[in-house]
Amino acid sequence: SDCAALVANWGLVHIFAPVGWPTGNAVAERVIRTGGLLAARLDSAEELREALLAWQHRQNTQRPHQALG
Repeated sequence: SDCAALVANWGLVHIFAPVGWPTGNAVAERVIRTGGLLAARLDSAEELREALLAWQHRQNTQRPHQALG
């Protein structure tokens, strides 16, 4: 499949959410959606890493969790 080929090409380890952990997929989907990764055209694992780090920075500085005040 395209997914398996991409995982192999980028040297990633493809894992699935554990059985009985229904929120696992939701967490990944939230990162993809809020990080703009769904529409992004990423050509390498390094570009993905950079996009995730940028998302993490935005989440921690511009959209902190309400529990943090």
